[in-house]
Amino acid sequence: MKTLKTIRLSMIAILCMGFAQAGTFDLSQTPMEVPQGTIANAVIILDDSASMEAEVITTGYDNMGMMRYNQPFKVTTPSASELVGTPSGLGIELGSWLSYRAMSSNFIAADTEWRFRNSKFNTLYYDPTKTYEPWPGLSSVVDSAGAFVPYSELTSYLQGTITDKLFGIDDVTRPAILIDLLSTGAKQTQRGSPNLITRDANTYTYYSDGTTDGFSYYTWDDTYPTPIANDEFDNDDTITRFKVNGMTTVSEQNNFQNWFNFHRSRMLVAKGALRNVLENSYNIRIGFAPLNNGNPHYEVKDMDVEIDDTLGDKYKLTKAMDSINMIAATPLRQALNDVGQYFSASSTNNKFGAGKHPYLMSDATTVAPAAACQQNYAILFTDGYWGGSFSGSDWDSDVSSAYDNRDFASFADKDKQSSPTLAEKRSKGLSCP
Repeated sequence: MKTLKTIRLSMIAILCMGFAQAGTFDLSQTPMEVPQGTIANAVIILDDSASMEAEVITTGYDNMGMMRYNQPFKVTTPSASELVGTPSGLGIELGSWLSYRAMSSNFIAADTEWRFRNSKFNTLYYDPTKTYEPWPGLSSVVDSAGAFVPYSELTSYLQGTITDKLFGIDDVTRPAILIDLLSTGAKQTQRGSPNLITRDANTYTYYSDGTTDGFSYYTWDDTYPTPIANDEFDNDDTITRFKVNGMTTVSEQNNFQNWFNFHRSRMLVAKGALRNVLENSYNIRIGFAPLNNGNPHYEVKDMDVEIDDTLGDKYKLTKAMDSINMIAATPLRQALNDVGQYFSASSTNNKFGAGKHPYLMSDATTVAPAAACQQNYAILFTDGYWGGSFSGSDWDSDVSSAYDNRDFASFADKDKQSSPTLAEKRSKGLSCP
């Protein structure tokens, strides 16, 4: 061990000398004793079911996390002070708006439904203590020069010279409707007549001058019994409404605007998180697969260029992600199985097509030897329980590995239909020479 330490110190001294003489030196960020593995493959599976369009997540699990009962926790029987008759899933109504068609059966929360518009009850809603940022990368909107407008500049591009309004965008991935957050409310009847505005070659429907004084958020001071809070609403608690048009600084209004445009729904949060991960991902191969086969997929590719390089695979993957539509089904188990079939290069139930696989190739027809050492990952983004039928074997209790039928096993269960069972199936038999 003493000799090993001496060698390390000697190497550090040599590197320092070289750095001083050359002026610049590209030092490795990985310790030399850590071996460099073969580049890994990962498939991001994104839930594209209808509930992902919801603009609410409660701390309980009843009603798909929608805002329904008086308290945020599980309630087996509606209380006398029930919040709404049907779960509120959305905080704004815009008719046949593309992003909301899948959620049309849910009631729209009124402007005065303070629990929906409070970040303690609804963790998706605007929290004034947080800073909200636009997504990284490029939007689908094209400016006068023929270039894609960055998401970081999309709101200001659409707002143009209109400085007395605060634009809320229906769907930043395909903008069509704009509303003024300072003068319109949650319900369509609370808005003035639609107007058309043009930005370069694009025309948008714009609503302003409504019958309300704009959007709001609420704070909840849980004070009962004094001085100990009980995490439940009592009549002695203090509820305070803050109107966006009453915010005293431009930065506050812009923060609310960023939340509304890029963070207000489950799907927006998921897409934003994935974009932030992709922006800083290198030395990994990533693909994209929504749950449902009717939406665009993107096969595993190298993520070695910037997210705003329109010729690169990061940009192309995000474009596939941005173009998905919401579908009612939630086939979590089937999607995991089909991605596993992709890793197996299967000719059946392969998420990306018969015989497709993500492995490194020596040439057009030969799998590279290094492919045997590639690790495979399926990363699932979802908001709920699986749906639909699925048939499979109980791979995590078939006694074919040391991890089966053990109380301490990470994936052990007794369910032939479970997601952990599928994970166990895809982990068996893997080896690297």
